[in-house]
Amino acid sequence: MPDREGFRRYPAKGDFYGFRYEGAPIKFVAPWKEYMIANPGDYIGTNAMGSKEFYRVEQSAFAATYAEAKQ
Repeated sequence: MPDREGFRRYPAKGDFYGFRYEGAPIKFVAPWKEYMIANPGDYIGTNAMGSKEFYRVEQSAFAATYAEAKQ
């Protein structure tokens, strides 16, 4: 149901499985065939365990978007 200004809440679908990268900057190809550069503090991950498709999430975007799931 929209609020007074017409906005609706759209929760994220799916999960992000990843780790905080702390090595030297690396360049790799994302699943959508574009180069990404992971810098120290960024996160590298995937949407499904066992997947071989990884992508990078910049550290400030990660902090604003994700929270660690409780087991």
